[in-house]
Amino acid sequence: MAAFPTNATNTKAQELIRTLWRFERCGQFENGLREVSVDWAAPDFLPDSRGLPLQLRAELHLRFASLLGYQGHYRKIPGSQLRARDILTAVLGDLETQGNEEMAAECENHIALTYSRTGEYAESRTWLAAAKARPLPETNIHRLASVMYEMLINVSEERYAENVEIYHRYGSVFRTWADDWIGASFYINAGIGLVETGRLEEALRCYEEGRYRSGRSSIWMYLGSIENERALVFKSLGRFEEAHAAVDRGIDVFRLIGDMSREGLLWDTKAGIYLDAKRFDEALVTIESAVSLLKNGENKGFLAEALVTEARILARIGHLRAALSVLTEAVQMAKTYSGNELAKVLIARFETSLQERNESEKGKKSLSELESGDLALEIPPSLAAFTRYQGIWINNGHLEQIGIKKGSLTIAVEAPIARGDLVALSEIASGEISCGFYDSDFGLVCLEGCGSEPQLFDLDSVKVIGKIVGIVGEAGADGRRIVRPVEGRRSFPEV
Repeated sequence: MAAFPTNATNTKAQELIRTLWRFERCGQFENGLREVSVDWAAPDFLPDSRGLPLQLRAELHLRFASLLGYQGHYRKIPGSQLRARDILTAVLGDLETQGNEEMAAECENHIALTYSRTGEYAESRTWLAAAKARPLPETNIHRLASVMYEMLINVSEERYAENVEIYHRYGSVFRTWADDWIGASFYINAGIGLVETGRLEEALRCYEEGRYRSGRSSIWMYLGSIENERALVFKSLGRFEEAHAAVDRGIDVFRLIGDMSREGLLWDTKAGIYLDAKRFDEALVTIESAVSLLKNGENKGFLAEALVTEARILARIGHLRAALSVLTEAVQMAKTYSGNELAKVLIARFETSLQERNESEKGKKSLSELESGDLALEIPPSLAAFTRYQGIWINNGHLEQIGIKKGSLTIAVEAPIARGDLVALSEIASGEISCGFYDSDFGLVCLEGCGSEPQLFDLDSVKVIGKIVGIVGEAGADGRRIVRPVEGRRSFPEV
C-alpha cells in the first residue's frame, strides 16, 4: 500500500481529489492514476488515506476507483472492473453511514458502469435505479450521469429508440446543466440512437453539439470518436468528401494522443468510405495500412473488424479466395478475443457486402424436372439406387475441365451433401440455379468451378437442389440416352 504524501493535510487531500476529478472529466485516466501513485496498477493497491476524515477517505477512494474502472475498460485490463467494484462497494458502505446521498448516488453510478463493462446489463440497471432513487434534483450532475449511463447500456443492448426518447425528454436539461464530460457523451449516444432509427440529419446535429463540447474541454477520446461517427453518417448519405474530412480529423486526434488502436479503427472507417464510393484501389491500400497499424496494437476486436473490411474489399474486386481466407482469420480472432456474437456480426457484415457486389459470371441455369419416366435413360449400375432425377442444363464452361461442357444436361439426385461434392442449388428469392463444388462454413455456402472465382451465398438464402451425379450423353441404338457418372471435386485433385 503506497503512502499518502508526507505530512498530508486535509487541504492537500482535497487538492488531490480535485486534480483526479479534472483528469477524469477530460478522459486522461492514466494521468490521474499516476497522480496517486506509479504503483496504481498493482492488484492490491489503494491510496493510503490514513489520518484523513471518513468523508475525504471515501471521496479519495471513489475518485481512484472511478479512474481505475475507466482506464481498465479503455485499455482492456483484466480484472479491473471487479477490482474497481470492490473498492466502490466499500466506499458506498462508508457513505451510507454518513447519509451523503449525492456521493452515494455517484458511487452507485460507477458500480453500475463496472457491471455494464462486463456485459452484466441487468445488474447495471439495478444499480442505476438505486442511484436514481436518491433524493437529488433532476439538474444534479450525478442524476444526469445516471441518465447518460442508461443510454450507454441501451446502445449495448441495441435499444436505440429508448435513447431517442431520453434525448427528447432530457435534451434541454443536459444542454443547460451537464458538464462537457457528461454532456458530450449524452449527445454521442443520442446521435447513435437517431442514426439507428433513420434520423440522420438530426443525428449530425447531436454529433456537432458533442463535438463542440469535447473540443472545448479537450476531451480527445470523445472528439476522435465523434468524428468517426460523423464520418459514418456522411458515408451513408453519400457525402464522401465530408466523410473523409471528418475521419481525417479523427485520425489526427488519436495520433496526437498516441492511441494506436483507435487510429487504426478510423483508418478502417476511411477504407469503408472508399469502398462505398467504389474507389477499390484506394480502399485496399487504406485497409492494408489499418491492418498493419492494428496488428501492432492491443485491441484484437478492432483488428478483426478491419480484416473483415479487407475481406469485403477483396470480394468486391473479385478476389474471393483471398477474401474467404481473410474472413476466416477475422472470425477466428473474434471468437478467441471477443466471443461468438462479434463473430456473427462480422460474418453478417461480409454477407451484406457480397449482396452488394456486382454478380460475377455465375452460370445460371434453367431447371427442368425429369421424372424417372420422362426421358429414356440408360442408368449405370453405380446410380441405379436413385429412382428420381432432376435435369440441370449447364449454360457456361466453368466445369469443362471435368468433362461437363457448356450446353450439357446433367442429372441431380437427392443425397447427403459433403464438402467437395458437385451440386446444384437454387437462390430462394430469385429461383436462379447455380452449380459447382460445394463447401460451407461460417453461415456461407461456396460453389467453386474450375479456374473461376467461387460464388458465395448466405446459407439461409439458398436451397440445395441435389447432388450432380451424372451427365446425359447421346442416345444409344435403342434410343436410350446414356448417363455417364461424375464424382465430386475429390475425384479431380488437379482442379
